[in-house]
Amino acid sequence: MIHEDYRGGSEYLDRLKRMCTADLEDLFRDLSRRVPISFDSYLKRIERENQFYTCFPFLFSADFPTVSDDDIRKIALSGNLYFRYLIDLDEAVDSGRTGHLLSGHVLHEAALDLLRALFDGGSPFWTQFERYRSEFINAVMTERRRHFETPESYDIDEMETIAAGKAAYSKSATAALSILGKQDQITGILSRSQDHFHIGAQLYDDLLDWKDDYREHRYSYLLTRVIHEHYKAGAIVGKDGPPVEEIGRAMYFSGIANETLELAGCYFGRALADVDNLKCDQWKYAVRSRELECEQLATDISKLVQREFRIARPMVSVAAGIVPDRPAILESIRRAVSFILSAQTSDGNWSDFSIAVGSGTEWVTGYVGCALSSDRAELLEIPVDTGCLLKACTWLREHKHRNGGWGFNRESGVDADSTANAFIFLKNEEQLTDSDGEDIVRILLACQCEDGGIGTYSDESIALEIDSHNPFFDKISRGGYRGWRSSDTQVTANVLRALKRSGHQESCRMEKAIRFIIDKQHQEGYWNSYWSNGKTLGTSSCIEALEGVAGAEEYVRKAAGWLIGRQGKDGGWTDGSGPVETPFDTALSVTAVLAAAQPSHDEAADSGTRGIVWLLRNQLDDGSWESFPVMKAPMQWDETQLDNPQSGLAVADLNRLFTTATVLRSLTKYFRFAIENRSAASS
Repeated sequence: MIHEDYRGGSEYLDRLKRMCTADLEDLFRDLSRRVPISFDSYLKRIERENQFYTCFPFLFSADFPTVSDDDIRKIALSGNLYFRYLIDLDEAVDSGRTGHLLSGHVLHEAALDLLRALFDGGSPFWTQFERYRSEFINAVMTERRRHFETPESYDIDEMETIAAGKAAYSKSATAALSILGKQDQITGILSRSQDHFHIGAQLYDDLLDWKDDYREHRYSYLLTRVIHEHYKAGAIVGKDGPPVEEIGRAMYFSGIANETLELAGCYFGRALADVDNLKCDQWKYAVRSRELECEQLATDISKLVQREFRIARPMVSVAAGIVPDRPAILESIRRAVSFILSAQTSDGNWSDFSIAVGSGTEWVTGYVGCALSSDRAELLEIPVDTGCLLKACTWLREHKHRNGGWGFNRESGVDADSTANAFIFLKNEEQLTDSDGEDIVRILLACQCEDGGIGTYSDESIALEIDSHNPFFDKISRGGYRGWRSSDTQVTANVLRALKRSGHQESCRMEKAIRFIIDKQHQEGYWNSYWSNGKTLGTSSCIEALEGVAGAEEYVRKAAGWLIGRQGKDGGWTDGSGPVETPFDTALSVTAVLAAAQPSHDEAADSGTRGIVWLLRNQLDDGSWESFPVMKAPMQWDETQLDNPQSGLAVADLNRLFTTATVLRSLTKYFRFAIENRSAASS
């Protein structure tokens, strides 16, 4: 926790604020003789908008022991005055009031006087100061020209330039400390850390201030994402745009709000990584404090969204003893298939989820394709357009990465889970050569770790993305990629399914993977997974992987027992952690408990039947099922997520394809189970 990392941080900052505020008050008395300036209003503005800038240079003082407190105080006072000057300048431009220009001029000159007392005209400080001034002006002018009044889209580089540039003057403080302390070698390090922090802070503040920004036609990176993904940009301009409430619903329910907080958290993480080897604990405290605020806000948003889902669509009750009949299941399957096929793009792919790296295409296409192509015998009465499946297979083959395999999308690099999905789909449709299969098996096994489990990425795949300068693979990221490289139960289970489907016979490698899954089972019977929200996906995936494995029956029964014990009275399941029963978790649980069921009716079979009835009654009119946040994206260095899952951020499949494909698999599995059950009973 924060106070364990940086003990006394809050008390230290409070003490510095009191000290610097007293100096500011003395300074303002002197300035007020030249032009009326209200110190009280200025202080309130600082406390409301930029608290820790009151004593900003002191956050880094531990790395500059030779710089006196008096000099640091002068730098802090200058920074405060300069900040107020920029505020007055901005207000003068917006309002046209000359009074702001007059007070701003006084503040500007006072700030420079303090700096001139520290640096003569030939000091390299002034070169850096002018560079930061140029960065600030460029950022402000670019934002005003391109993103005021008109919701013109950003790219990630422009967002970074504007966000870091608007706070560029703050880097004057650390430049001053570096020159006074004769430690020029760390100027660049501190500059990068501040840039990363201010980018994260801008994203966080944009979420807090989005209503004011929307009303005043200031289109932040966050708002332009919402507008361009949900509306025609032209419809937003002017007073007749959608109401604030509608924009908010699109922002929160689409997952864009949480994705923005996730992105902000990444930049805060980089800010901390930049200064790992420095002593500036108070700066680290300040960054980590904002990082925790981001995480808490994301958790609060997720809870509100789930609560709204629950209120908007109350779950149904299922009468005891009801058994769905064959026509009802087939009709539900037909409608689900129709929904999925109607969502296929003209190119042949399916797309869902939306995170910083973009929408999931390769991963989702493989996953949806598996749902449509598996258990074909049970779908014979449902006309699945084989042309659509062939088109999806062709799209996947054409989008195979240059090192083989597939990823979340083109930008994300090759990962084991996406590659396993695509392989199973192509294998089911007989669209792979023997040589292709061998290459894919090699890629999957390259992700196996020493503990026997399969990691999402291999070292080779990550190195390739870094060497190709993929901006989403930052080689200086904190702690590297140990998290994304570490073993995951769900990925291991999916890769085992793919290896079985390939006919791979290297039993030693597969036995190690099975042993990893068994060892990771919790005492209660469930499994966590690295990338998912809750416990259901990991549990269901591991049960499927162990199905039919000699000696694994007791682990399967234990997990199925845990699931059955978590089933709601209505027949549905939650994710094992939260209170809301969802179609995704219910479908996964049905698939899992049926793997442990016997041909004759038993507790697992009854549980699966109740779950199927719940799913049939909660199918939407268009044939899909409601989506909920299901996918997490842990930091690439986070090795603890599997064993100690944090609250984190979760993203919903807004197109409802991932959820609907998951339910389709559950329905077809139950349909097969019911047929086998009837056959056993008749014999």
